Amino acid sequence: GFAGAGTIQMGGYDYHTGDRSTGESRDLRAGRCMGACLEYAARMGVPLMMYVFSDGSVFSNGALDNSEGGRGKGVWTGDNSASAASFFLG
Repeated sequence: GFAGAGTIQMGGYDYHTGDRSTGESRDLRAGRCMGACLEYAARMGVPLMMYVFSDGSVFSNGALDNSEGGRGKGVWTGDNSASAASFFLG
């Protein structure tokens, strides 16, 4: 019956690399980390609330990354301080 809090900080997520594939692989890593937390809580039979947040967002100049990792999506070229997103999972 105890509640606790923990933090996982994943640095290096500025997507100014001039491609899309780097950001896609970073997003996959973050998603796998969240999935591992959910799986652990399920196996332990304990509730878990997850709050995911970022300090900003990115924008694309419309160029496409047609590499295998970029999958034809828009290249992220800089920060967008006007938008960001947060979400809870519980």
